[in-house]
Amino acid sequence: MKKLILFFAVLLIVFGTGLLKSQTAEEFFESGNTKNDADDFKGAISDYNSAVDLKPDFIDAYYNRGLAKDNLRHFHGSIADYNMVIELNPDYAEAYNSRGVAKGNLQDFQGALKDYNKAIQLKTDYAEAYNNRGVLKDYFNDFEGAILDYSKAIELKNNYPEAYNNRAVAKINSEDYKGAISDCTRALELKPDFAEAYNNRALAKNYLQNPKDALDDYNKAIELKPDYAEAYNNRGLTRDDLMDLEGAIADFSKALELKPDYPEAYNNRGLSRDELKDYTYAGMDYNKAIELNRKYAEAYNNRGLNKVNVEDYYGAISDFSKAIDLKKYYAEAYSNRGLTRQYIQDYSGSVSDCKKAIELKPDYAEAYNNMGLAKYYLKDYDGAIVDYNKAIQLNPAYAFAYLNLGNAEFSSKNYSEAILNYNKALEINPDLTEAYYNRGAVYFISANYDEAISDFSKTVVLKPDNETAYDYLGDCYYERKNFDSALTNYGRCLSINSNNWDALLGTSMVYLEINDNSNLNEYFNRAEVLEPRLKEGMTGIGKLEKEGYYYSESDKQTLGKLFKAVK
Repeated sequence: MKKLILFFAVLLIVFGTGLLKSQTAEEFFESGNTKNDADDFKGAISDYNSAVDLKPDFIDAYYNRGLAKDNLRHFHGSIADYNMVIELNPDYAEAYNSRGVAKGNLQDFQGALKDYNKAIQLKTDYAEAYNNRGVLKDYFNDFEGAILDYSKAIELKNNYPEAYNNRAVAKINSEDYKGAISDCTRALELKPDFAEAYNNRALAKNYLQNPKDALDDYNKAIELKPDYAEAYNNRGLTRDDLMDLEGAIADFSKALELKPDYPEAYNNRGLSRDELKDYTYAGMDYNKAIELNRKYAEAYNNRGLNKVNVEDYYGAISDFSKAIDLKKYYAEAYSNRGLTRQYIQDYSGSVSDCKKAIELKPDYAEAYNNMGLAKYYLKDYDGAIVDYNKAIQLNPAYAFAYLNLGNAEFSSKNYSEAILNYNKALEINPDLTEAYYNRGAVYFISANYDEAISDFSKTVVLKPDNETAYDYLGDCYYERKNFDSALTNYGRCLSINSNNWDALLGTSMVYLEINDNSNLNEYFNRAEVLEPRLKEGMTGIGKLEKEGYYYSESDKQTLGKLFKAVK
């Protein structure tokens, strides 16, 4: 899963100027403020140290020293300074707010929440404290509570672009994308160079399926902030959605150049590389994402999918299991593990995993589809049909579910229903090769050879290396007694795979019909080596039929003659 990165605006804290009683302490304090404004935080701390040495109860010096330490990410030190401020003045609301920010950065979220609550209790019109408490609620997925806090901050301070931007993030998380766009737009009216607001507006536009407008906003965010790694990452996701995979990879790579320890960018670049079938380098990206974040469930899930692509099914199952260990309610990982179990013929395990995915996510169409596949392989065609229909109910545009439903109806010998479902799959996706091929097989069994020829011809246009479609075309033309076309298509099949015994057998049947005994024996002998049951004559054909091979009555008569001729 791609993970779109949402960013909160950083609270800008204005340094206070206290009432100074000591001239010397005041000089150090003012010098510290000047250095702070110039981002010389170490120099500022040195001056504040001198101020409090001269005046141990200098509250504003302790407070501003805490702010300077925050900027150096010395959060334990800043908390000590805010503690001193609160000890000297228990009603200092700003100290509680700033201590909450520092505690949040140290992941002491409960402590941060208590501090924000106290700041608001002491100063009920404290817009910044409401904003910061909203950020914390957003982190805990209390989006409704976060929106209430951001709204209160805006009510108290209408020209507060950071609160509008943060409320937009909460609305994105609440799937109110239009509301998010409105808030970002207001933030940009108040602060036209607000790169984060452009980034978040782009995210909302992406969710509303407006990727081109989203690209414009990402471009603007990057123009305003050229070192904005997250905007490059998110623009890469949008380019991936637009199938500009090379452009997406370039953006993820730029994000990593700016921020080498960015696991999400490695993960996302891996996804784009997978789509380009660059499985080796995609796997390396997932490995790096996991190296940077051992608890990154999505990266384990995506590496599992990558391993499926290289047929490392047991390795894939291990990765899906790790993703589930890290994220107990990860429906997609259960579904993916269920589908992968089918490759190792663990169909019962597959059904169990898909059921768990559906339990976690009842509207999960893909899990119903995958469970239907497992039941199909267990020959529970009725159960498979129920699951495919549920998948289609949840997603009426699910072409693969219609395809699979057609297959289940086909195996249940409900040929007219099978054709209806293949038709629907092709209506949704006119390039779905498998639907043409399978519909052609139904037409072939139904002796509708013209329609079968049309579908198999379409199959090889879409997938020129489909040897069995050429084999079927040979069979169709054989049934129509068009032996030249039959030989041509059997030949095309054999040019792709010279060991296709069924095409060799079909070729020998044609040569029987045209009395070419020399070629008849050559092709039959090659077929017999590859499929030893042919040595058993019609008994072997019966065994093949039980495995799913189809022979018409006229085929069987010809085969009977063929076995006599080769003896």
